[in-house]
Amino acid sequence: MGVGEDFEPFAQACGVEIEAPDLIGHGIFQCDDPTQYSLDAQLTYWENRIAKGSILIGYSMGGRLALQFACRYPERLAGLVLIGATPGIRHPLERTKRQQWDRRQAEHIRDMGVEQFYQQWQQLPIIATQQRIDLAIQMKMKVNRLTQSIEGLVNSMTHFGTGTMSDCWEALPSLNMPILLMVGEEDAKYRGIANQMIDRLPEGTVDCVVISGAGHCVHLEQISESADVFKQWLQRQVNGCSLM
Repeated sequence: MGVGEDFEPFAQACGVEIEAPDLIGHGIFQCDDPTQYSLDAQLTYWENRIAKGSILIGYSMGGRLALQFACRYPERLAGLVLIGATPGIRHPLERTKRQQWDRRQAEHIRDMGVEQFYQQWQQLPIIATQQRIDLAIQMKMKVNRLTQSIEGLVNSMTHFGTGTMSDCWEALPSLNMPILLMVGEEDAKYRGIANQMIDRLPEGTVDCVVISGAGHCVHLEQISESADVFKQWLQRQVNGCSLM
């Protein structure tokens, strides 16, 4: 339910200009055509809109898309930053279960409407740690979430949920760009995923940092620490690149 504007506090703390567009079905990027929500359609859309030599930053769902983009177009990127992201679900049975869960959530959005679904979504353990985000930031995030469209969220959940998208685990060894993984200390699931990714990514390309006192949304739950990690990584690894 997030929008690109959510990245503003993190960008300000980093002291850098980050271009943070909305993803399809969220914020101002609305589309009624379900086929445009597929992984292939989204990758094709962004291929022509992400400048060559960019550092791509993605959180959660955006992190999944960023990683898939890096796997398909590695030559376009100078670096990759993933915050609480996964290459996808490898086991077919687990993917089917997740696809069914995604579809149930889409049905809930239609049945409940955006506001009631938002209240339910906030109770999920992976989302609940966002209560520690600065209150002013939380309020802005809430306004943006409550103005989302039902159709946009339904299409995104149905056609770009974790259960629907193919995984890219096998492509990880081919990524030779500098990569930063940030994950919250309290986000056990994604800490485990990050460790598995490290085992597959080329040696010397990846830095993985566990942010203390944070769950899934590390860049907003612990802005200062996350910004410091990013700035130090950026100074070591990449210079003269645009950020998305």
